[in-house]
Amino acid sequence: MSFTSFLAILGKGYLEILKAPFKDLTILWQLAPLILIWLLMEYYFETHTGEKLGWNSAVGNAISLFWICISMMNIIFLKDIFSWGKFFVILFMLLYAIFIGYISFRHSFSENITFALAHTFIIYYIAIFVVLWSFGSLSPSWYVILDIIILFSILSLIRYFIRKHFASNTSSGSSNAPF
Repeated sequence: MSFTSFLAILGKGYLEILKAPFKDLTILWQLAPLILIWLLMEYYFETHTGEKLGWNSAVGNAISLFWICISMMNIIFLKDIFSWGKFFVILFMLLYAIFIGYISFRHSFSENITFALAHTFIIYYIAIFVVLWSFGSLSPSWYVILDIIILFSILSLIRYFIRKHFASNTSSGSSNAPF
């Protein structure tokens, strides 16, 4: 496979990801709150750079992913769009949520490990794709999965760049944030 055809396949995957929320508009009822909460939490952590994710927030993020996975299990059965592939992906994410909740509640690992696994950025990114996967808007093709991983890497780099170069140095509750 040539590099050009590889890029064309990746482009096809990105196009599929962009079109996915609009294949079934009822997905937006699930995605809109997730995206809004994700952006607000990212804004909060960008505004208050001295604050870290707390143990209670890690547990809360695990609970959020858990209820999203349970909701999506409900969707695949109610909308009669069940497939074993969807079921196992959702189950895997559900087990991830339980694992995160357990290690966060018990303080089983160091803060660095736990907070990296339970950070809002990761949890809501996963949740968005669980929703798209559950509704059948995304195909389980290797190029879509690769695009999801690449997109996560790109967003992580952008997030890192913003935090490194543009974030305020606010460590307390006060800031110059508009709200």
